[in-house]
Order: sequence, then C-alpha cells, then structure tokens
Amino acid sequence: MLNDGIRVFDMRYAYNPGNDTIGFYHSRALLAPTTTLTDVLFGFYYWLERHPTETVLLSFNHEGNTGTVEDEKLQRMILDIFSAPSSSDDSLASQIKRRFWVQERGELGTLGESRGKAILLQRFSYSRLSSPPDPSQLIGLDLGADRWTDNGDNIALVYNRDTNATAFIEDRYSITLDPSTTSSVDAYITSKFNYTTAHLERATQQGDSADQLFISFASAAVLPDPSGQFTMFPVTYALGEDGVRGINERLLEWFEARRGQGSRFGAIMLDFYDAVPGLIEAFLDVEKQES
Repeated sequence: MLNDGIRVFDMRYAYNPGNDTIGFYHSRALLAPTTTLTDVLFGFYYWLERHPTETVLLSFNHEGNTGTVEDEKLQRMILDIFSAPSSSDDSLASQIKRRFWVQERGELGTLGESRGKAILLQRFSYSRLSSPPDPSQLIGLDLGADRWTDNGDNIALVYNRDTNATAFIEDRYSITLDPSTTSSVDAYITSKFNYTTAHLERATQQGDSADQLFISFASAAVLPDPSGQFTMFPVTYALGEDGVRGINERLLEWFEARRGQGSRFGAIMLDFYDAVPGLIEAFLDVEKQES
C-alpha cells in the first residue's frame, strides 16, 4: 500500500487473545493472531527510513465488539507507545519516538516539518486510566471516539481549540435507503457514492474550511437488505456485482473528470483499491506509470 501511494491508514486494535500484546481487528474478525501493534509500527519505520521525504498519517481506534476487554492496562500500553518522550529520556525507545513521530499535539503542521515521520490520528481515548495523562505526554490530533458521530456523513471535530483547527469527516458506513427508493445493489452503492462525493466536494470548496483536514470513507459495512433477498458486503460496495459498477470504479471516473483541476480532496479511505487499476493515480492527479 505504501509503495502504491497510500499515505493514510485506518487501523483498529484490541488485545490479541491469549497473550499480552495488542493486535488488529475488523469488527469481530481477528486479522492476524501473532501480529502485534509494535511489529506493524516498525514496518512503517522501516519504510520511512528508506523514504525520508514522505509522511504517513496513522489513525488508530480501539475496535469494540471483539470479545476482548478495554481496560486500564491496555490503555497504559497504548499510552506508552504513543506518548512523547521526556527531554531527559534518551533511551532507544525515546530516540525512535523522536525520529519517527511528529511530536506536536493538535498541529497537523506542514509536509516539510513532517518528512520522514508519522502523524498520529487518535481515535481512541484514555478514559479507563485512573488519572488522565499529562497533556505534555500527548502527541497527534485528538479525534477521540467519544466525539466521533456514529454513522455521520459530515462530522466536525475540533482538535485544537486555540486555533479552531478542525477535522471534517464522512463516515457513513451503514447505508439505509429512503422508503421511496426501490431496493437494489445499485441503489445502495449509489447512496454511499453520493455521500462520499458530496464530502469530497466540500473539501474542494474555498472558505473557512479551506485549510482544514478532510477525511472521507469510501467503504461501507455489511448490511442485509430488509427484503431478505440479498446482502450488501464491503466488497460489494467497493467492486460492484453482476454488472453493477462499484464505488471504486465510479470514483475512478469521478476523479479522472477532475484531473488537472488542482482540486484538494483531503484523505480518502478505500476498500480493495488495487482491484481498480489507476484509481490511486487518478486521486493523486498523476499519470499512471507503465512498468
């Protein structure tokens, strides 16, 4: 994904079952029982070391409904990983934090300041800690889960009250149809596509939000149609079915129609992006290089 041009990642963590490590889930699905959060972070560090002009945004969210607990111990483990090192701490762990993480809190900053580093998008909270962490320990942008509107299509989260810096987010993952709409695969995909492109259009507009962070999710969750005749899966939304074009193919056309206009779309989260050749290049407004 990194080598294909992806620079923003949405990752959901919880306890790995049966051991004292943190792993990755998607809803109740454990993605890899032996993979740990630390393993994945060192993978990013390895890549950044070899691409020192690049920056990645890493969003982490505790995944609920996994059958694992979210307790104080887990949150202390997370705080230890993502906390800023003290000025007097010159341990190897602190050196790695300074080398690979942007240390500012509530500041997206510029690409020049962030080259070779990761920026934390914090979608989790420290609410289980017996005492709140010292603000000087915290890095990244606070997009806490307690303020994230569930299934929202135009969420506004202020992550710096002094500057009014705000993240605008489209996360309409559960798609329901208007009762007047005939139920079909095309209707569900069209509805999600419209939510996503409406938010992408907002990101291009000038005004008070012109320099703010925009994040759009082009993905959607599994949902049985009330008729019981079919079920919408994430792959159905992304790639379509039985001749119905999926969101990814529609987005390719949508981006290509705007190629060369210098539009700023913000960040977009995609499912199965590599199944549609040219999608990432069209989003980045670059020509696909033939191998």
